[in-house]
Amino acid sequence: LEEKTISLSNLLEKEKKLRSKANDELLAISRRHEDEITKLQRTLDEKEGRGKSLTDEVIVLKSQLGEEKKSINELKETYRECTRLNDEEISHLKKALTDEKKQRLNDLKSMKQSMNEDKHQFE
Repeated sequence: LEEKTISLSNLLEKEKKLRSKANDELLAISRRHEDEITKLQRTLDEKEGRGKSLTDEVIVLKSQLGEEKKSINELKETYRECTRLNDEEISHLKKALTDEKKQRLNDLKSMKQSMNEDKHQFE
């Protein structure tokens, strides 16, 4: 029981660290993507401001922007999936711990009953 409690505690701590790390990574990636998008938009604005023909470059920049957005969405989905799997494992461990506690309690009740029967026999 103590081992399972420690295991659950360790798992909860790992989950907390993983969620924090995933959040930090997601924020860092999101910031990088936002910086890149801003840079691409600035480049686009500068080129349009000079009156150059930008049809090909606009297509490339929009494609890059689409890829950046897709990458962010994939990372968000991966994070959600990891969180779901962690939640499922924690739920499973909690149930196993509860079941084991119930079994130990039943074992203790049986031992107590047996001891009471032994006591009555000796009296």
